[in-house]
Amino acid sequence: MTTDRIGALANNYWPVAAGVVAIADQIAGHALGQINPRMYQLSLRPKGGGIVDITSGNNTFTDLNEEGKALFTILGYEAQAGYDMASGLGTVNALTFAHTLAGH
Repeated sequence: MTTDRIGALANNYWPVAAGVVAIADQIAGHALGQINPRMYQLSLRPKGGGIVDITSGNNTFTDLNEEGKALFTILGYEAQAGYDMASGLGTVNALTFAHTLAGH
């Protein structure tokens, strides 16, 4: 997967996320509707219900020129346990998340 400037990688995520939720809909046998409240509930489980918390790193961005020299840096946020501005709730293990979201 290649990216082109700020935000391109994040934009590539949404079709994948929609596909995972569509699979969860199929597992459940019906549309799951608004999943945000359920995602926060799952993130509080000891094993996250398929949501994998990111607890280290940051989302600082440095743009580089063709020679690899920094043009500018935008300071981001540090990841921490639970919800944070660097990674939100984290990432998902799609198989576990789809089955848990579907209630199976």
